[in-house]
Amino acid sequence: MNERKQPEALRLAEYLDLPHIGQHKSADELRRLHEVNQELLAALEELLSDAGNHIHFTVYTKLYNKYRSVIDKAEK
Repeated sequence: MNERKQPEALRLAEYLDLPHIGQHKSADELRRLHEVNQELLAALEELLSDAGNHIHFTVYTKLYNKYRSVIDKAEK
């Protein structure tokens, strides 16, 4: 089986969570940023998959709202 390498942000988050380090807030923030990054990548992939198609206004609005929600989450 081809196992994927753990993202660096998550590896660092695990390290920061160790009891002797005690940087739980930093670890939580790294995990949050990794999650937001994954959502942004997925949203961009969806946008690119539709790039060659004519996007109807309702689809555009749906995508806009989705991207805006992800961006708002990233800015918290």
